[in-house]
Amino acid sequence: MAFSASADADLSKVHALNLEKGTLNVTSDINIGILRTTENKTAELNVSDGKTFTAGQANFQANSNTTINGNLTITDGTSINSGSTFTVESGTTTFGRTDTTASVLSNSGVLNVNKGATVCIRSVPTNDLQVDGARALLGGTINLDGGKISMEVNSSRYNAVAGLISGTTTLKNGASIELSTTQDRIRLGIAEGATLSVSADSSIKANSIVFTRKTSTDDYKNGGKLILGSGDNFKGDIVVLRMAGATVELAKNQSYEFSKLQFHNYAGFKEGEANNITFDLNGASSLNIGSVENFSNVALGSLIFKDFQEGVVIVDNLSDAILAEINANGSANIGKLSLSMTAVDENGVAIAGDWSLKNGFLSHSAFANAVPEPAEWAVIFDAIALGLAMYRRRK
Repeated sequence: MAFSASADADLSKVHALNLEKGTLNVTSDINIGILRTTENKTAELNVSDGKTFTAGQANFQANSNTTINGNLTITDGTSINSGSTFTVESGTTTFGRTDTTASVLSNSGVLNVNKGATVCIRSVPTNDLQVDGARALLGGTINLDGGKISMEVNSSRYNAVAGLISGTTTLKNGASIELSTTQDRIRLGIAEGATLSVSADSSIKANSIVFTRKTSTDDYKNGGKLILGSGDNFKGDIVVLRMAGATVELAKNQSYEFSKLQFHNYAGFKEGEANNITFDLNGASSLNIGSVENFSNVALGSLIFKDFQEGVVIVDNLSDAILAEINANGSANIGKLSLSMTAVDENGVAIAGDWSLKNGFLSHSAFANAVPEPAEWAVIFDAIALGLAMYRRRK
């Protein structure tokens, strides 16, 4: 039967619960079949410490507003619909389980996880890194204000996507996304057009982030965006999986290090079309990429630098010979990867010039030979004047 709950209700014989409005206080462990909210209504569920409210499925209706305090578990699938707001104020809300490949979470509304609260997503991703493999679709708007999303993944796949960010996800005030898996190559995905923004004091604890698509028909030219406020946010691998237009935006005066940058196959499955990713340096003090390589199979990759500066970027496996080949032919082969490299201006227009190495750092002729700006000339003249003054005193 369906049940519309009020405060301190007895739910021991309830199969489906319509959480309409007001506050529901739960003081014992509860296990029901279906939890629903009502459109255009505001409700609050409070579960006593040490107790858990469990439902098989949950559907948070459009334009509903639901707040959770305490422990809530939805085992078999949750939909947070467009226009709805679901706020985890305290405790742990768990979506899914690790013994089924069914979809565990689909969010197209607003999910808030506040300080001290945790959302745990349990899933069994499929299809390796192919589209449609993620069982948790993190769309809509997700705000982690000091809260945490923990992904527990059980998969025999060599590579798989634990959760796919397909909307706008923001981490601030010490928030985190953490992956716990049975495979060290389970990855966090960023879909086409999506944005993952991480404040300087927040973190992503994962081995790898992959730029990919929700489905094979989605726009492969509108890659997702990763904004990192600090070099401590994330230090793993970055994979560009048949995508163009992916972006990693760095922060001024910060130092960044990524273990690998990998490209997979062709953008959009279209032979001859390169995957590409732009690193917007944005005044960062350093960027170190351990290696640039193919992920598997033959790959075309284009590495683009915006706001490029001399003495900032190191890519460990780029040699003088490789850069000379890029200058002469437009690309160079690194194993099974054909790599091209470009510097662009603030409008994304390519800047002509050749690449080289200078003291181990990437150097671009357009910047290495640049005429100093007026402010730079002022510093130079001040230094000359100081030198002359010291010389006169000695004489």
